[in-house]
Amino acid sequence: MDKNQREVRLRQEDADLNRGLLWVVGAVLLECLLMVVNRWYINFYPAEIGVAEAILNVMRVLRLGGGVVGILALVWAALCFHRGSKAGWPAVAGLVLLALAVCSHVTLSYEKNGVRMLFMLVPAWAALALVYYLYQPECFLAVTAGGFGAVGLWFVRFGGMTVDVALCLVGAVLVALVTLGLKKSDGALMRAGGEKVQWAPQGISYALVLASCVLGVLVVVAAAALGSNVAYYLMFAMVAWLFALVVYYTVKMM
Repeated sequence: MDKNQREVRLRQEDADLNRGLLWVVGAVLLECLLMVVNRWYINFYPAEIGVAEAILNVMRVLRLGGGVVGILALVWAALCFHRGSKAGWPAVAGLVLLALAVCSHVTLSYEKNGVRMLFMLVPAWAALALVYYLYQPECFLAVTAGGFGAVGLWFVRFGGMTVDVALCLVGAVLVALVTLGLKKSDGALMRAGGEKVQWAPQGISYALVLASCVLGVLVVVAAAALGSNVAYYLMFAMVAWLFALVVYYTVKMM
């Protein structure tokens, strides 16, 4: 690698790091909002019931409206990418709205336990953004699939076999389908007119990604069948699996 190539690579790495740090800043802001919800909605005093009701109404709107608009924004981003135009801002808006919708839904459905989980989930989202920008694409896919499994186990632990658990299973299956598509196209994404965008390096192995997808589905199904106590211990196993994935891909980058 010559001097010019090294400079280009360093600039690209700096740009990726800056983008990842922006998501970290967003996660910090979301944590601050969760602190407000925890204080004024979960642990409010009788004299503060008006504030709690206002927060409740806002979360009800965000749960439905944020989810619908967020999905539409992501669809718009996908169409923009397919046509060859810029898709960054629609994708960012969609992800932000979906994050707010998820936080609102978990808070409304699981209340105190849900807020406690969100205090851990939001930093995990920030870490996932850093993985996306700084690690290999296959690492991002594997961690995402494992993350769906871990969150699905939490839902089994505190809510049983619900729609939330089913959505986590669907998420892991979608990651598997995307992985199989990337494997078939050798890491390329197709745009209109047959243009290829190389998202992942050619010739890489997706075995760990598919293993993470299968593991995520199996542990959630097993926990749903065997009960919440099993889900509790399997959550630690999934966290260990995610940690092992990050360590493996970190060593692989060296």
